[in-house]
Amino acid sequence: DARPPALSRVVEQTGCDFIGHFDLIKKFNRNGTVLVDEHHPRYVTACKKALERLVPQGRPFEINTTPLSWREDGECYPSREILKEICRLGGRITISSDAHSVDHLNRGFDQALAIAKEAGFSYFAFFKKREPRMIRLELLPASDAVLQDIAAAERDYEQAKFRGFTEDELRQYTAL
Repeated sequence: DARPPALSRVVEQTGCDFIGHFDLIKKFNRNGTVLVDEHHPRYVTACKKALERLVPQGRPFEINTTPLSWREDGECYPSREILKEICRLGGRITISSDAHSVDHLNRGFDQALAIAKEAGFSYFAFFKKREPRMIRLELLPASDAVLQDIAAAERDYEQAKFRGFTEDELRQYTAL
């Protein structure tokens, strides 16, 4: 089929800030039941076509940490293979726990950071007023507390101080 996959038109159709749940369909591969073969050539080709169209549009792709807590294979959305392809194409990422309760906020961020680094990413995006701000992964220890401090400091960047971060220190941690 010469048409681009429907997913590749998501930015045009929605104006979204980031691309989430890229390979959510694999969610239904559970308990020994495989509804979608993630390694089938048609699936792989469709994913690559969508990525080739989406990555140049500049929206970060969400690493969704929710499945890290229940998938037996330790995969997130999107898979490690897809993340490597996003990185190879020059794409960006953001990290989300997709929390539906307070108890799940920041769940799996340490694992997601490790997965992002393994895939070849050097930065991840978080958003301020719907604009992505990039943080260098190499400067962050994989710690939820550090991520929370930096995100909080960025939210209050105009005041330039939050929990001991000076404006100069904040610039060391972010790609401004």
